[in-house]
Amino acid sequence: TMMAVILLSTIPLRNLLTRDEPDKRLALSELPAEIRAKGYHWHISLYVVMYLYKFLIDQHNESMKARVGGYTHWVHGLEGDFALWAQEAFRNDLLTDVLSFHYLFVYLFIIWFSPMYFILVRDHVMADKAALNYLVIYLLAVPLYLFFNVEVTSSFIPGMKALLYHNDWNIFFFTEVDPLDNGIPSLHVGIPVGLLIVNRLHVHELGVGIREWRHREFDLFVAANVPIYLFSIQYLGIHWITDLVPGILLAVICALFTHWVQPRLR
Repeated sequence: TMMAVILLSTIPLRNLLTRDEPDKRLALSELPAEIRAKGYHWHISLYVVMYLYKFLIDQHNESMKARVGGYTHWVHGLEGDFALWAQEAFRNDLLTDVLSFHYLFVYLFIIWFSPMYFILVRDHVMADKAALNYLVIYLLAVPLYLFFNVEVTSSFIPGMKALLYHNDWNIFFFTEVDPLDNGIPSLHVGIPVGLLIVNRLHVHELGVGIREWRHREFDLFVAANVPIYLFSIQYLGIHWITDLVPGILLAVICALFTHWVQPRLR
């Protein structure tokens, strides 16, 4: 259901973001030829490989955790019960439903839509960088996920409610695909922040301001979701504030590497 919504939203959002330059749009009938001409089969392969890689990593998560232990108590000792205060101060059923959908849908959508948008507006350089942004930051995050296990706040802080998992559908989804102890780093913040940094490095290289860039509206779309995540990952009982620090640090490293390596790979 989620993937169907994501796929159906792609073209309408592309059209909205490019309403002032319809001539830049790639027709779906032209997509196969564009994939061949620009080598986008590598981008598709990358996403398939990353899906299989994540599946493999998740299979070894519990056995690795038994060997290396957990570090949630360190993080809790550092920042205390701030997440519990954020949840209790703003607790509202409608807010919970909206943020739960946003947490699930927009994160997956940004991962998919970022390279797809640039492909569909004929910008192969940024399509490369958006795909690499996802690949590199996830590869950098995996060692932390395997060797520095940090549980979600709702499974550790007394009185903290697991609001994200408040209905049967969400519980099923997350127990099937999420070990719930991959707190550090937060890629819900790291991936969009990495993309925002890549955008700025790119426009600096072009010698234009971010406000004059043809993809400014897409940049604003990504940027608008970052503060929502900063709040929702606390409110829903998922991440600690500490999780944000390595997430942003990896975003910076990933963006710099992606910007440097893309022309060499291309």
